[in-house]
Amino acid sequence: MEEKKRVKRIFKIFTIPSLIVLLLILIVPTFGWFIYNRVIDANIEARVKAWDIGLTGADDNEITFIISDQLYPGMNDIQETAEITNNGELGARVSTSISEITLFGVNYKLGTGVGEYTQAELQALLDSWPIDVDIQFSEEIINQGSMANLTLRISWPYENPACAGQADVTPCDALDTEWGTKSYEYKRSNPNKPSIIIKAAIKAEQIEE
Repeated sequence: MEEKKRVKRIFKIFTIPSLIVLLLILIVPTFGWFIYNRVIDANIEARVKAWDIGLTGADDNEITFIISDQLYPGMNDIQETAEITNNGELGARVSTSISEITLFGVNYKLGTGVGEYTQAELQALLDSWPIDVDIQFSEEIINQGSMANLTLRISWPYENPACAGQADVTPCDALDTEWGTKSYEYKRSNPNKPSIIIKAAIKAEQIEE
């Protein structure tokens, strides 16, 4: 008789709501351990630390530079800088490349669709312009809690470096004239629109301790 009362007392203590709470208490730590570890192979486990790159004024993996200044041969160099901070628990190796550029209203974009470019084609296009566009990080590695600058430089020298030392610089002069005219006509028709918009893709790889 006493045994039956004890069983009834146990059932009263472990009601359905209390059993659900107990199960959650048991499951959550197990799940937390599971997502904190990853299997490298059948016999080795490696701990994965949380890490992320914080991009000031940027999307998750892309940052946009908007230049409203009019571009012309012999202009002063334009420089824009974005601060990239590592808010994670590990150091990160970072690199960047231009993924999209809009110059004088014409868009050039990486992709596989019609009218889009491969990385090599886009770079060849940039190299063919008299306007020099350069973008790079101040540091290759950003340690945990540290910051690096991503700097964009745009220049348009009077004398194209590609023509330096050549007896006939007519092709370079013609290129400056062609693109200088495009810049002037675009800015005259679109005074409030930027001359150039550059999107840079950012790649970050965690550095294992």
